[in-house]
Amino acid sequence: MNTSDGVMDVLSDHVRAICDDAIRTAAGDGRKTVLDRDVPRPRR
Repeated sequence: MNTSDGVMDVLSDHVRAICDDAIRTAAGDGRKTVLDRDVPRPRR
């Protein structure tokens, strides 16, 4: 598949949102390290 130039911006926004969620989860557990279990699983 080919993608347009605008796809990178949208994907970057998604990745940032996933990282923010993982950071909040880790911080909520009192950790400063994000673990794999903190990263939300994709919806399918």
